[in-house]
Amino acid sequence: MRRLLAPLAAVALTLATVGSVLAWARPMLTAECAPDANSLAWKISLQGPEDNYSIDWSFDSAFAGATTVDFLTAGDHSFTTPRGGWKLYVRWSSHHDSHAQADANLQICQQASHSQPASGEQSVDAGTGTSGGGTIPDASMDGTGSNPIPTILFSLLLLGSLTAMVVTNVKTAKDAPPIR
Repeated sequence: MRRLLAPLAAVALTLATVGSVLAWARPMLTAECAPDANSLAWKISLQGPEDNYSIDWSFDSAFAGATTVDFLTAGDHSFTTPRGGWKLYVRWSSHHDSHAQADANLQICQQASHSQPASGEQSVDAGTGTSGGGTIPDASMDGTGSNPIPTILFSLLLLGSLTAMVVTNVKTAKDAPPIR
């Protein structure tokens, strides 16, 4: 049983490392039409379940002066930022390696027409976004985010090294004379 303890511990460590890397789904960010000349609009999609839905955003890829927003739940969330750059970067507040980015949509949303409502109907002025197909590029999956493959490969290398060390130690212990 003692022979299996070290390899089992190494496997458990590796599975825990791989599980924690894969547990953080990258946020997906898309730009929406701007509500006005001073603001930009965005939609972020957060996968769950997580214990923390706080996101840092910044127009600086190093997240200098980042703003943190707690979206509280998984799903799609719309939010606005002041105009401050051409590209917005977002990341999980509690897991900085899982991030996304999108280019700003500087086009101001078109306002609905102000036609007279039919009898008994009421009209509501609202901004209209892009159509379902949209022409806004989705840069959230452009390959610049966190890649779990190097972590997985490192974990496997660690597991192999630990296994080799255990085998060597067991072989050495068998060949060594008993301690008196």
